[in-house]
Amino acid sequence: MNNNKYSRKKALLKSGAFFPKIAILIAFIGLIIIGVQLFHQSHYQLVITDMNSKEVLWESSIKIGGDRFSHQYIHSVEKSPVQEIFELSNSGEIVTMESWTKSFGAGLPYQHQGEVSMKDGYYVMRNLNRPIHGGGSKNEAF
Repeated sequence: MNNNKYSRKKALLKSGAFFPKIAILIAFIGLIIIGVQLFHQSHYQLVITDMNSKEVLWESSIKIGGDRFSHQYIHSVEKSPVQEIFELSNSGEIVTMESWTKSFGAGLPYQHQGEVSMKDGYYVMRNLNRPIHGGGSKNEAF
């Protein structure tokens, strides 16, 4: 009697009766891993804060390698408008993609990079891919 019970277990193991359960479990775990990797995207938040009060002045979600944002100011020496366009690179670093300026005077950066053209009275430098070097960590550019 006991020998018959042992023979049935041995026959089930040899027949592969447990294989489908293990295959289903492995496939399920594989799908979970693939799903997490496909749907998990790095989430970045672009935040502008007051340096003294730490008050958040503006914030927005930003995607890697596609979302662009810009900053406009009047240059303190040249007294001309400047617009710079940035992008978050695949490595999570902020890079300058374009710079629009009306002159190349004191303190206005110009290196022979990218493509330079004129548009509406502005010198437009495109495809710069110039990293911003801030004083903070990777998550804190300035």
